[in-house]
Amino acid sequence: MLAMLDRLLARLVFTVPGQENKERPFEAVLFFKRALIWVISFSTALVLSFLIVYVLLGTDIPTYSVKYFVLTVIPLGFFFLIWGDALLGTGILPD
Repeated sequence: MLAMLDRLLARLVFTVPGQENKERPFEAVLFFKRALIWVISFSTALVLSFLIVYVLLGTDIPTYSVKYFVLTVIPLGFFFLIWGDALLGTGILPD
């Protein structure tokens, strides 16, 4: 599926504002891969946080506290983001 998305997005060519007569290829594939990694990593972190609170701890979010729930989601999201970046080679983090 990612290969099909790569082929489809590789055909996109965007123009730079102010230089309408010069077309420069925009790395659309890399942009969408990066956006996809952000969405997948923080969605996974949100689901895993819900599972931790409801299943592992046996409580609900108001009892656990919303701020602690957010402080659980954010580090997990960045954890998944780092591994997703490493596996897909999107270059979000510098080498």
